[in-house]
Amino acid sequence: MRSLEIVSSSELLRYADTLELQKKYVEDLLVKPATPYRLHFLEHSDVLTKGRGFSQEHMLSDESDLIADGVEVVEVSRGGSVTYHGPGQLVVYLHLHLKELGIYLTQYFRDLEQWVIDCLGDFGVDAGRRDGMTGVWVKEGKICAMGVAAKKYVTYHGIGLNVATEMKGFDWIVPCGLQGEPVASLDKIVDQPISRKEVEASLLRHLPSWIRDLDRV
Repeated sequence: MRSLEIVSSSELLRYADTLELQKKYVEDLLVKPATPYRLHFLEHSDVLTKGRGFSQEHMLSDESDLIADGVEVVEVSRGGSVTYHGPGQLVVYLHLHLKELGIYLTQYFRDLEQWVIDCLGDFGVDAGRRDGMTGVWVKEGKICAMGVAAKKYVTYHGIGLNVATEMKGFDWIVPCGLQGEPVASLDKIVDQPISRKEVEASLLRHLPSWIRDLDRV
């Protein structure tokens, strides 16, 4: 059984750079049996990512203007339409081999949702799912988006949990293609500052069962 490497990056990372690192890590997991699984906590500088289900009608701002203002716009292999990542949003990338862990992709999504729901409960926030949709909602709106891709059972991409997110980026798009659905951020729900480290610690307490007991490196 592989071990689990937990990485927490403190600086804002460019999305394109981390995407290349993700792809390399997937290849390492496929060809090097000793490569540990990876759980990576980070934040991105402003970026819009367009998934396989992207529709141009979900882009509300002029893409060339956004790029001129320093916003990355990147096409990615995950499912879903367009979403925003930026400062204050905790992004979690998971690189795992689902077949080795004995789990199916559908269970993986549901377990990721439950992971976030349990974490938000630590902050007194009642969160849940929406039938037929992927992600986590609170009464104020969608608080966590999820997008996953897998290559030969090895996962990449992950979740974006709004902790203290600058919400401007969601005005540029129809988030996840869900017209009329508001977006929420944890700090505004609890009406007090929330540190990323607090949320990371909560997520580590509530790790899904399939990685909870792995040796950590």
